[in-house]
Amino acid sequence: MFLLSHFTALILLPLVASLSSSIPSIIDRQAPWNNLAQFNWDPFVVTNLSMTCQRPNSTVNYTCDFDFAFFDPNSVRENNVTSTSCHRTWSWDGVYRSGSIVDFLAPPVSQGLCWWDSEDGSYFDASVTQFWHPQNFTLQLGHRYHDDQNFTIPWDWPITHAATGVYMQLRTDFDEGKDGSLQKQMDKLCFADSGPLDAVVFEVLD
Repeated sequence: MFLLSHFTALILLPLVASLSSSIPSIIDRQAPWNNLAQFNWDPFVVTNLSMTCQRPNSTVNYTCDFDFAFFDPNSVRENNVTSTSCHRTWSWDGVYRSGSIVDFLAPPVSQGLCWWDSEDGSYFDASVTQFWHPQNFTLQLGHRYHDDQNFTIPWDWPITHAATGVYMQLRTDFDEGKDGSLQKQMDKLCFADSGPLDAVVFEVLD
């Protein structure tokens, strides 16, 4: 699992970057930090994880397609939409790296929208911030929603960020077609985990 101490360190850091350009401009504003200890944040719940990494042959990188769903229990009281499904895609060279190797400085999948309400600006987003191989990576989730119980105007639209380590199992039950050779199997790798996984809330912006 992702180290809790890393999350604690992130909480103490100042905000040094704006939100991704993929997030609508309606919520692109600087946000002060909140002390997480003020609130009893429940973890996001991640389910139905699946990934397929495919390549036409061994001379090119895999294209990995990752699908999952997640639910934010902290937003249930006031919000009609509290969960979403999400899809992310990135390239992988096929190398299984150890978690001790620091070669993940550039996130393979930057912050991007999973769902967005164009009327009020609420949204879900996701990114893959660290990736060693399809069976060991870090998923970061975000949610902007309305909360006038814990926050006051104009800070009653918090953005919560949560993260979890993902360790999916290699599937062996998918259909390979007529060619069941080892090379054919290596050109299509499927992974799955039904969950649930708990993604711990590590920062809140408002």
